[in-house]
Formats: sequence, C-alpha cells, structure tokens
Amino acid sequence: FRSLGIISGYPIGAKLIAEMDTKGPKDFFLSAANNPSPMFVLILVGQTTLNLGGERYLFMATLILCSLLSAFLGNLFLPNSKMLPVEQNQASSEPLLKEIDNILLTSFLTITKIGGYVILFSIFSEFMTVFFANYPTLQVLLAGSLELTSGIFLLQGAAFSIGKKIILASILTGFGGLCALAQTKSVTLGTGLSIRYYLVRKLLCGLLAGLFSAIYLAFL
Repeated sequence: FRSLGIISGYPIGAKLIAEMDTKGPKDFFLSAANNPSPMFVLILVGQTTLNLGGERYLFMATLILCSLLSAFLGNLFLPNSKMLPVEQNQASSEPLLKEIDNILLTSFLTITKIGGYVILFSIFSEFMTVFFANYPTLQVLLAGSLELTSGIFLLQGAAFSIGKKIILASILTGFGGLCALAQTKSVTLGTGLSIRYYLVRKLLCGLLAGLFSAIYLAFL
C-alpha cells in the first residue's frame, strides 16, 4: 500500500493509507506516501520545466527524502490522530452486477470530486496570476500553493535563473498545494486522520525541499 501510494500520486496514496488496516502511525504514512506521482515530478517538473536531464532523479530523490523526514519530524512533535476503526469488507449477498455497479459509482464519484477540486483551485490560481502579475515570484508561489500544476506551468515560462526555478519547484512540489490537500481530505473523511497535522507536515516538506535544493546549488 505504501509503495503504491508513492507511485500513484495525489490523492490515491491518501486513499490507500486511509483504507490500510494497520496499528502503525497512519499520520506518518499519509505524509510520506501521499505525494505527486513520479511521472509528474520526473517529466513535467524535472524534464519539461527545469530541463535537469539525469539530475531530475536526484530532484525526485530529494523530494522523497524530505517527505519522509517531515513525516518523521511530525511524529516527534505532533500528536497522533485518533483513528476510527477501518471497516472490514464483508461477504456480500448482492448480485455480482449490483456489486460492479456500486464499485463503478464509487469510482465515478471519486474521480468527479478530484476533477472538481482541480477545476475550482485552478480558477483561484488564475486569479493569483492576474492579481500578482507584477510580482512574478509571489505569483508563482501563490498560484502553485493553490494548484500545483498551474504554478509549475507559470514557473516554466518565468524569466528566472535555473537556480531560482529549482528552489521554487522544490518548495511547491514538496508542499503539493491546497488542491491536493482538499483531495486528500475528501478521501480520508471518516477515518480520523487529521488534515491539520498533514498540512503541517507538507508545509515542512516544502520548506525542507527548498532548503536542501538551495544548499545543493550553493556547492555546485
């Protein structure tokens, strides 16, 4: 489940962790495994936006490290969520076609909610693009903090140095954006997982990623 969460991207990692039947620290796993997908990080951010070449794998490894580190630090200083029992799948007496209908309906609702959040936060992000057009750094940070992909596209066309682009991309990708936060909340409702603790960990992840990138660039 945790490995699938890491490779699946938002909010599939959160959904898998929420449904995981374990006595382990789910807050840790939620923060560590619920991240942008490797395809997003390596292709859109690392290759298309930053043109990092082979170093995009180092970029991704840094994000994973920061995700694990922020989750660990969160476990040290934040209380654990009061988890609710995970419902166990019981053998159903309903016909097979009815079961398939239920699965399709649940999947459709989840996809619709995710798409709805992306559209909503993309609109908010566009407002940031207009309101802060004269402040490109703030424009990218605010737009990306609302909807990650919108911020990355802005960063791609910004007239920044490559070093500044890497630091900003690290911060935004490490945090994930409020759109991903809302998606995570929607798939963890009723589990007891705290979205506030998750937000603190993700903010810390973004700051750590930006800091590590700045330190790496300083020694190049």
